[in-house]
Amino acid sequence: MSEPNSLFARIKIKKVNFNVFLKAKPTIPNIEDGWMDWWENAEMYDDEALAAEDVISYEAKSNKEIVDFWINQTETISFSDYDEKNEIWHFGMLLFSENYMEMVPMLAFLRSLDAFKENDDSDFILIYNYLWSDHKDVSAYLKFTNQQTVFIKKATKKAVVYAEKYLDKISEKMQDENEESGFPYEENSHNNVDAVFYKMAMLPFVLFQENGPKNIPELPIFENKNVENFAKLFQNLCEEGLISTKNGNGAKMVEALTAMQNFVKNNESLKIGFQTNDTLKLQNWIENLMK
Repeated sequence: MSEPNSLFARIKIKKVNFNVFLKAKPTIPNIEDGWMDWWENAEMYDDEALAAEDVISYEAKSNKEIVDFWINQTETISFSDYDEKNEIWHFGMLLFSENYMEMVPMLAFLRSLDAFKENDDSDFILIYNYLWSDHKDVSAYLKFTNQQTVFIKKATKKAVVYAEKYLDKISEKMQDENEESGFPYEENSHNNVDAVFYKMAMLPFVLFQENGPKNIPELPIFENKNVENFAKLFQNLCEEGLISTKNGNGAKMVEALTAMQNFVKNNESLKIGFQTNDTLKLQNWIENLMK
């Protein structure tokens, strides 16, 4: 199970044009508009081909409906900020997707801004692994040039740094909100989700020693598929060394755990899974990691 990438877009657009864009209907993308080159150069687990019918836009009455939809998906930790002073719209989310098919309608939505925005070479769209690694894995990078968006194979350092600083602010805000609401959680909480995450929060202090990470035990057999997928994601993070006190002095670890906690609390099917014996199995597995 792969970790979801983050999405970030920086758009120079006048407020009046931004409002027109929000009221407009989503446009239908054209597969001839650079999509094939991007797809063929993408690093993905399978060699699934991209067909014309795959290059789609979101089904919505307006672009505002698309923005509102993602903002309401709280597990993605989305943001939509319009800077009226500088006339810049920042849009994105910490937990977007690792699925290239799911990237297509999002990129089509953001690419349609070229008909409304100002001509500014500093504008770009970036999908990359902000939370999970060293930020070198870029799934998509697009530049706005002469009122058109162009897929670029390699993201510029300037763009990555810009996105990084903004996403850091979003992450810090998220951490502050979770600290105010009581994160880390109490060990003896009666809430199954909180109890699991308390143990997860303790892991970085015992998993990674100076001589490297401990051996990661195999996961138990879970009854609920949602819990199993969640456990596999966490196992991957441990095996890759991303859950550790060496990872930004624990800051990125807290971001990852908090993001995962938000995902659980906003995923009804997963919360149901946590009401089964699978919760105890997962907690026992985590305890074995800590021995």
